[in-house]
Amino acid sequence: MADAANLGFPLLKGGQAKKHVTVNEALTALDAAHGGETAISAVDAASGAATGDRVLVEDVPVTGASVSTVIQIPNRARVEAVSVVVVEDVTGATSFKVGDAGSDNRFGDLLGVSAGSSNVGVISGLAYYAAESVILTANGGSFTGGTVRVAIHCRVYTAPGVA
Repeated sequence: MADAANLGFPLLKGGQAKKHVTVNEALTALDAAHGGETAISAVDAASGAATGDRVLVEDVPVTGASVSTVIQIPNRARVEAVSVVVVEDVTGATSFKVGDAGSDNRFGDLLGVSAGSSNVGVISGLAYYAAESVILTANGGSFTGGTVRVAIHCRVYTAPGVA
């Protein structure tokens, strides 16, 4: 039995339901629409307080001296890592670094520019108190092309509500 690629739930096998083809097409579409965020949360039903692990993913076309991601580290999040993989050869720069507004190389420096080059910039759980983009900065020139996939691995906290 096949599993959905992103969410990992099992697809129906022929004979399990009369409309298994239609159901599987719908589940596959749902799985694809899920996109690049994975979230696992624990919520206290009585208070609404929550803790959730998230992975936010974006493919970033790189041009210029530096590029900021559209996805952001969420407000009130603790970042465990930012990982990257070069999807399409990065041109113009000899290497690049991954950081944020506070440190341009917080998650890695001197990273490879060839497709398939990757890095997992593990840190010790830095807390962010405002939403913030990840910044890719070129070394040895400016970016003239290429694509880098960026993943933010974080834990997000929500305060209890007033009932």
